[in-house]
Amino acid sequence: MRPSIDITWKALISRIEAARKTGKGNVSIACGGELYVRVIGVKRNVYWYRRDPQKGFIRLADFKNLSLAAARKLIGIKTGTVREPSEILFSEVAQKWLKTKEGLVRFINIKRHVDILKPLYNYKVVELTVPLVKEKLLLTDVSAYQLKYAISALCNIMDYAIEEDIIASHNFDLLRKSPSFAKHERGEGFKWVAISEFEGLFSRLLHLSMEHIYYYLMLALTCLRPGECRQLKIEYFDFEKKILSVPGQIMKIKSASAFRIPVTSQIEKLYRHILENNQEKIMRFGYLFPKKNSIGGADGAVAKNYFSTAWSYAVHDAHMHGFRKSSRTWMAEHEIPLEVAAKCLDHSVPTGADALYQKSDLLEKRRSVMEELDAEIVNHLPDELRKLFE
Repeated sequence: MRPSIDITWKALISRIEAARKTGKGNVSIACGGELYVRVIGVKRNVYWYRRDPQKGFIRLADFKNLSLAAARKLIGIKTGTVREPSEILFSEVAQKWLKTKEGLVRFINIKRHVDILKPLYNYKVVELTVPLVKEKLLLTDVSAYQLKYAISALCNIMDYAIEEDIIASHNFDLLRKSPSFAKHERGEGFKWVAISEFEGLFSRLLHLSMEHIYYYLMLALTCLRPGECRQLKIEYFDFEKKILSVPGQIMKIKSASAFRIPVTSQIEKLYRHILENNQEKIMRFGYLFPKKNSIGGADGAVAKNYFSTAWSYAVHDAHMHGFRKSSRTWMAEHEIPLEVAAKCLDHSVPTGADALYQKSDLLEKRRSVMEELDAEIVNHLPDELRKLFE
């Protein structure tokens, strides 16, 4: 019998170190059930304790003499409030591990990788084998890029299961080199299609609501990332200066200054259509793509998966992020200078001292490029959508 999963070894060590640095008072750290670690005295000594409802804290051992798993086993024998490892589902361990990643900047991406592992959720951890996992993952409709990170998440979760004494070992690292999975080459990234194929791409989206279509069009015309486009506010648009200023805080490459995008004639026309289509809610929440009733971000932006879910059902050979590849490829084919093209996508190209001295965002140089790019995009849209820009 064993205790329920709670704090991880890494988190426990971190809290102990923080408690020892304070140098004040006794600090008790809960480790699940009746198990505690206490940092006590002026010397900040660390011990394992069991907390008895009647007798209070009972010292078990010096901290360095027991691992977390061993201490939990000891408590499990005494309390009987435990579960057999054979009873624990993969979903439980995955969610416990995922909880330890909350607060990280990349938490949303990590969660997406764990979501790919959902076909394994109803299996007990001790039942999982390399052949079984391989069979389930091969049935998932995800790119090699996404699968690579899902397998990495799986290995991390199983490492966590070892820490929690659910399993003694695992060999899922073998999946990283399995010939059964298509290999993701560095730089491969998201699936995409050339601008010349946009008519076919957007034809598959025509059955969706106009709000969805407006978002995908804005995404393509601005060269923004999906999450950045989703959070656009009407206050970011300055049509007098023809500039869209996106705060650096919501960009992937965080900065104190805003990322300025030239507002092309196509972007301005699309903006007007979006406003006319949903003016009441847009003005109420301030977002170009406001949340639906109570569903969405606390700040008023539409829910994170609102557009991506609809896209995934309609399109399988391209990703929304792939619009950036489409645009960047077009720029290369039209011999746009490297630095200008990079700035259009909020990328940095200069290195060394040059990166420190070159501070211009090349806005005016990008303006003519974006006008030509957006005109090209519109020219390759289905007739039904091309009419929006007449």
